[in-house]
Amino acid sequence: LRFQSQTPWRTNHHGSHITHPVVYEDRVYTDPTGISLPDGKPLDHKYGPKTKCSATVGTAYGLLYRGIDVSLTFWSKTSKKQSHWPRLRPSCWLSVLPAQGLF
Repeated sequence: LRFQSQTPWRTNHHGSHITHPVVYEDRVYTDPTGISLPDGKPLDHKYGPKTKCSATVGTAYGLLYRGIDVSLTFWSKTSKKQSHWPRLRPSCWLSVLPAQGLF
């Protein structure tokens, strides 16, 4: 074990505190932030907020989750901003599978 690190949960209900982390490149994302794997330091930015019980899914470009107005929300890892599709509502748990630009 090279380091120990903790980040606070955003909430303690609707599954936010028991969802799986998303591992991508040299980071582990947990709602609302994450940690850097090389040194264990908390990331200097937050994503979300997620809403309700949805799982976060990682893509090459960012994270997908149930967010703004309970709609499908994409958080960009480059801009650190989110956008959403108002008419798409992911279900709870594993609800979005990104594959080659489609989901």
